[in-house]
Amino acid sequence: MNLLYLGRYYKRFEHLIQCIDLKQTTKIVELAFGDIHIAKWAKSNNIDWIGFDINKSFVLNATKNGYQAFERDLGLFEDLPDSDLTIMAGSLYHFHGSLRPFIDQIMRHTKIFMISEPVKNVSSMPNIIGKIARSSANVNKGKEVFRYTEVTLVKELTSVCMGKYQISKIKIHGKDMIMQISHL
Repeated sequence: MNLLYLGRYYKRFEHLIQCIDLKQTTKIVELAFGDIHIAKWAKSNNIDWIGFDINKSFVLNATKNGYQAFERDLGLFEDLPDSDLTIMAGSLYHFHGSLRPFIDQIMRHTKIFMISEPVKNVSSMPNIIGKIARSSANVNKGKEVFRYTEVTLVKELTSVCMGKYQISKIKIHGKDMIMQISHL
């Protein structure tokens, strides 16, 4: 991933962390967490963190480092722990075909759902770099070629959230756009 972000992979998490309201956040649930960058930050700020990921290696690494992490296929829409904030960085595209039930499930258990999603994607390139990027996006369903753009992400989230949740674009940095969904 660091290669796809041209050495700035962890910077994407720093931008996300800057958007977290420390006064309003005592518990974070991170979905498809991958690494434990946000978990480490949460611990250093006395915030409870629980992570869910389908990848056994990521879960094992998190638990070996003393964090609460659980292996879970998020596409099964199982209940989540209640939290002040649920975070997903770089994985929303996996759920684009079932975005409405996915977001509804998350919002039943959190006050705020913060998303950082790539909107400028290397995987869309028709060269070897694009092929490598597409191959790296395999979450037990085969290679996934769908990716959001800024326009498609805003359009799809607006459609899903209209009348139920408030949606706001927080910022764009590099490849990623940070969006926030909260209750009306």
